[in-house]
Amino acid sequence: TLFRSGNEGYSLMLRGKNGSDSETIRLPYEEGELLEYLDAEELPPILVDLLEKSQVNIFHCGCVIAEVRDYRQSGNMKAPTYQSRHILLRPTMQTLISDVHSITSDNHKWTQEDKLLLESQLILATAEPLCLEPSVSVTCTANQLLYNKQKMNTHPMKRCFKRYSRTSLNRQQEVYPCPTPAALKLLDYLQKRERKPIQPQLDLKISKAGNCVDLWKQKTCYLTVPSEVDVEKYAKIGRA
Repeated sequence: TLFRSGNEGYSLMLRGKNGSDSETIRLPYEEGELLEYLDAEELPPILVDLLEKSQVNIFHCGCVIAEVRDYRQSGNMKAPTYQSRHILLRPTMQTLISDVHSITSDNHKWTQEDKLLLESQLILATAEPLCLEPSVSVTCTANQLLYNKQKMNTHPMKRCFKRYSRTSLNRQQEVYPCPTPAALKLLDYLQKRERKPIQPQLDLKISKAGNCVDLWKQKTCYLTVPSEVDVEKYAKIGRA
């Protein structure tokens, strides 16, 4: 799987006998069903038929080793670099059922018991080894490994990641040049108001008598009495 930069989307490539890769499917980032299967490390049912027709047998005990190449951080378009990692895609019940249907679709008559027996054998062949160790340390280790594997795969984290996904960024670029609709002007005003820094509120309540102390009473005031006062200078005569 190739993740391309910008709006080019991602594509699925299969490796041939001579080692060359051929592009089979190219999808935009808005169609994220295949990406969800890769994130869950599950074999997509929609690709089972395509993978079975591959020139090279890519199945290992019912699983497929997929290489993910990320070109989104590459700045050089002439010689792009990528980050690579491998994912083990395990079969699900849906893929096993499709395998049963494809096997039993030949001219041979399969009874319902034969189909159930075939399905049970496929489940046993593709199931992981069962751990029956009663030790608590083994259980704690398994739980810690499962937590580290799924801690970024929760619904709140997915919701947060979608805000900065390529699909969301493309939608923001399309909507940004457009003026705000008249029906959303109030919403736009409220959002701008929420972004403003919150100023501390002043307490203007008048306290009850006895609960406050006048600061001017705590400071000593030294006043000198004048020797004489010019009364005529400060006196005002009012008309009757």
